[in-house]
Amino acid sequence: MAVVKSGGQWVFVAGQVGAPKAIPWEGHLTVLQAIAAAGGKTDKADMSRVVIVRHGPFEHAQWMQTDLASPLEGKDLQNDVALRSGDVVVVPMSGIAKLGVFVQQVLRDLNPMYGTYTITLGSASGAFAAPIP
Repeated sequence: MAVVKSGGQWVFVAGQVGAPKAIPWEGHLTVLQAIAAAGGKTDKADMSRVVIVRHGPFEHAQWMQTDLASPLEGKDLQNDVALRSGDVVVVPMSGIAKLGVFVQQVLRDLNPMYGTYTITLGSASGAFAAPIP
């Protein structure tokens, strides 16, 4: 009798994690375990709104949101949902991180006045240049 290994079952982790990737699913894996296997959460992660996308009946996608901020503090461990093969875990960006990206885009990327400029002070013979950030 030969033992045959299946083609592989996976859980996919995306969003604000260290290394978004597919994680092998070998029978039991929780959301926090999958996030840890994908490099852990980034500083921009909102662990209170993690989303799990799952294939439901008749190939309709189902999604659920879970709060994983409390389990990281040792509370509400039931929020650390057991995953199934094919699940997609998405760790969203926090509101403050989104605000930071917005400010960066508006002030730095879209504002033609943002940048480094030089103002020259003094006469032609004794000029002094000072950069303005």
